[in-house]
Amino acid sequence: MPHSYTSVNANQRQAVLQHTVDMHCVLFQSAAEPFKNAPVNEVLSYERHSLYFGEDPKFTGAPQDVDEAWDYLLEPINIHTSREELEMAHATFGQDIVRLTNGEYVSVLSVHHELHCLNALRMNIFHDYYFPNATVEEEEYNISHMTHCVDTIRRSLMCKADVSIYTAYWIGDHNALPNKELRSESETVCVNWEAISAWSRERSLPRNKYKTRPGPFETDPLGA
Repeated sequence: MPHSYTSVNANQRQAVLQHTVDMHCVLFQSAAEPFKNAPVNEVLSYERHSLYFGEDPKFTGAPQDVDEAWDYLLEPINIHTSREELEMAHATFGQDIVRLTNGEYVSVLSVHHELHCLNALRMNIFHDYYFPNATVEEEEYNISHMTHCVDTIRRSLMCKADVSIYTAYWIGDHNALPNKELRSESETVCVNWEAISAWSRERSLPRNKYKTRPGPFETDPLGA
């Protein structure tokens, strides 16, 4: 029979509510079934957090104040993977696949790709700081890249939609900017980010410190 709040005491009500929240975590993990083919799945775990609001000064602000944090966050964006791991992830193996000189493969977790895109959008807020001498060709590429990034983030947000709810509150009259803000006492379910970051760092390919085999488009094999 379904639980009836009229027939249980306070402790039982708390147990029912806790069970509901715990089941939400289980269902969230079940919904993440596609991750079962990702090598990082071995360390994935989920936890409840208060719904976030406001800016984290570690990642927001003047470029010179936050670049170090963003660089560290994205440090393990390129990782090495084995053929067996990529076969589980349904990769295709053609001449165009990027391989390391030791035979392994260069890969990127989707979340790091999305964070890379978010960082690229952040950098474009301070365009003159990061790209003071950009050529016309570089500017054209940048617009194309930003368009790609906007849609990458859009698709990811819609795919993993967080439906926790915010409530709007007045903080000024109708002429103020801003005049409302969103607040929430809700909880949401998150992956344990520290575990993902640690796993990625163990496989990280440090920038400019790894070698790849020449690709099929190279005219100069030494240029790879």
